[in-house]
Amino acid sequence: MAQQDKVANLSITVPNFRVLCGSSESEQRGVQDGVIYRSSRPDFLTEQELLAFRNLSIRSIIDFRSRKEYMASSSEGNHVLDKEYDLLQVKLPRDYIFNTGYKYFVRLFARTTLNRTGLIGQYKDIVEHSQKSICAALKLLSAKNNLPALINCAHGKDRTGIVSALVLSCLGKTAEYIAEEYALSSEGLAPVQSRVKAEVIERYHMCEEFIKADASTMLELFEYIQNRYGSTKNYLEYIGFGAREQEVLRLNLKEVEDGEKDDDDDFSEN
Repeated sequence: MAQQDKVANLSITVPNFRVLCGSSESEQRGVQDGVIYRSSRPDFLTEQELLAFRNLSIRSIIDFRSRKEYMASSSEGNHVLDKEYDLLQVKLPRDYIFNTGYKYFVRLFARTTLNRTGLIGQYKDIVEHSQKSICAALKLLSAKNNLPALINCAHGKDRTGIVSALVLSCLGKTAEYIAEEYALSSEGLAPVQSRVKAEVIERYHMCEEFIKADASTMLELFEYIQNRYGSTKNYLEYIGFGAREQEVLRLNLKEVEDGEKDDDDDFSEN
């Protein structure tokens, strides 16, 4: 399945909704078996789209938003999926400062700290300070009974993007492939760009960089993991997602490696 087709071939209009990975055998059969989907918050799914969503045979929804974020969105969307799915919440904070709920304090922090370190600084903080949550998410995705699964956060770009990147790395994808997949969020969020801008830039005074999804940002994150931990595999083991569990994830997703690894940039097997 081509990267662009992961966005274009689905009839769900939830922003940034696409296939992350799945069985190549099932793709050839025209079904989605043992697959992971990713998206922004699915709160805006309409009753009319519910049938199409059911046809994806998704068994679990793993939401990286805090309970406060989730409840706040109740005034915006219908939460129609709550009627049929048990929500598996794995709190993956963007930054502990956001959890204070004090908008003006967050604005001050954004101007003095976040905007200086940039989006990559926030991503580094997530992989360092949210390790238990990342490990919990990967363990849920390793359980065959939870598949097919949907993972999401507010916009499906940052928290979802990092977990998605680690899943793909575990499956043997190259950093370049993963960065290209991450960059699809630019297209996925284009229809709601004004809303994203209002929620990030206007509300918290964060700079324009925080609403972008440049491939270079993900490549820089992998370089950071490589330099600090030696490889993504080592990082996953360090946070408690061991080699055996990584193998179980690979087997359950039945992902066929693409055979295009660059020996100099292989962050998953070193």
